Amino acid sequence: MTPKQEKKVLRTFFTNKYLIEKFLAKELFSKERRENLNRETAEPAVILKYSKSDPEFSDFAVWLDFSQASDNFNKFAVELIEIDKKLAVEPVGKACTELVKRRYNIIDVQ
Repeated sequence: MTPKQEKKVLRTFFTNKYLIEKFLAKELFSKERRENLNRETAEPAVILKYSKSDPEFSDFAVWLDFSQASDNFNKFAVELIEIDKKLAVEPVGKACTELVKRRYNIIDVQ
């Protein structure tokens, strides 16, 4: 996988944590982690009409499954989810601002 391809997968996850798992028809995270995901982003994934079972997407599905299983993807996903968990309970202020900056910096670092 090229760095550009990897960045696209990370950006997709960054934008909506549900699209990849909906397309692949599998849970990427444990129940504990899933409870902490932002539920507002689930709706676009629910209406996603495409899946790995569509013949025209079979090669893409294999590639995406491989991509999301990489160490880099998992490290990125865990960090993003941890930041989002903290943001969900952090009151507006300096700490919240730092978390938001950190969240947007992790996608730029990748």
